[in-house]
Amino acid sequence: MAVVGAIVLATTSASAGTKTVDAELSLSGIATSANILGGSQIGVHPGDTVDFAPSTIPTAGLKNIPVLGAALDSLLQSVLGSATGYQITLHLPATFPGGKRNVTLGACTSTKHLAVTFPKKGDYTFTWSAVAISPLCLLPANIGSLAGNQLKNAGVALNASNQWVANIHVATNAVDGGISIQLPGVSVAPSVPVLGQLPTLGISGVNLPTIPISVPSITSGLGGGGGGGGGGSSSAPATSSSSYTYTPPATTIPQLVVPHPGVHSAAEADAGGSLDGGFGNPLPDTGVTSTAAPVNAAAPTSTPAKSTPAKTHTIEPAASNKLATAQLPVLLAILAIVALSLVTGTYARLYLMRRNGS
Repeated sequence: MAVVGAIVLATTSASAGTKTVDAELSLSGIATSANILGGSQIGVHPGDTVDFAPSTIPTAGLKNIPVLGAALDSLLQSVLGSATGYQITLHLPATFPGGKRNVTLGACTSTKHLAVTFPKKGDYTFTWSAVAISPLCLLPANIGSLAGNQLKNAGVALNASNQWVANIHVATNAVDGGISIQLPGVSVAPSVPVLGQLPTLGISGVNLPTIPISVPSITSGLGGGGGGGGGGSSSAPATSSSSYTYTPPATTIPQLVVPHPGVHSAAEADAGGSLDGGFGNPLPDTGVTSTAAPVNAAAPTSTPAKSTPAKTHTIEPAASNKLATAQLPVLLAILAIVALSLVTGTYARLYLMRRNGS
């Protein structure tokens, strides 16, 4: 029982760490939420599943937008797929999981996407080709074929072909995403009446190197962050960038010497009050007459006050003022509409009165 429990626990732990990666086979290469523009390589971990789907333009990067990113990507994929009817054919080799086969994907076909699980480490390479378009899924596959052989029965054919290359790198430390673009290899072998088959013209594909840029770091400033990216949150309070810092002038010596009502010492005056100099609460009458002590001319009449360092106060801008400023154009528009309605109603009433009077 202990051995069975250990096996079940190990299986559960392994499956808990796997995930499904949505990969779009677009005109600029294979694109994911980490490879937002396309390219020729993506990295996954052992046990992960890659869900392949055709796409004219890469939109997987939208999933990095918080909250609405995934829904927006799904909506665009559905609209673009139905509008263009873009179809591709995957050419999977014998080393690929599931064996050698050709699979056609598209919004107008019975198979919309293909999910493949990669249980082992390694590099899995395959190719794919764009085969047809069918706007709104109205054109037959032979009419919308991208091979350019619609007039083949008349002896005119382009025999065009195209090919993209993709590599799925499966490793414990999978390759990071980045920015890259892949241009497909294209060839044309035209044939025309009388002349027959013409020489084949071809252009090799171009795979630009991947620039390692972390996509979550680009979208982290949008709030909430998009996918991936570890790191804990800081408990320190955030400082508003729109606050203003006001530094009042230092307390001068006359302000400390000259009496002010309400405060009894220089320390209280520095704290924000004012000196009362004996103008506060009156002293009780004890009936005793006091005699002023002689003034010593050598003694200083006052002690020079020490310079008090200035204090810094932070003044936050009033949110209500911003709100009122933002709503002012709306209020003016409403007032203009009301005034226009009153003028129109008054004019119509005068016009009807004049018409009935005549």
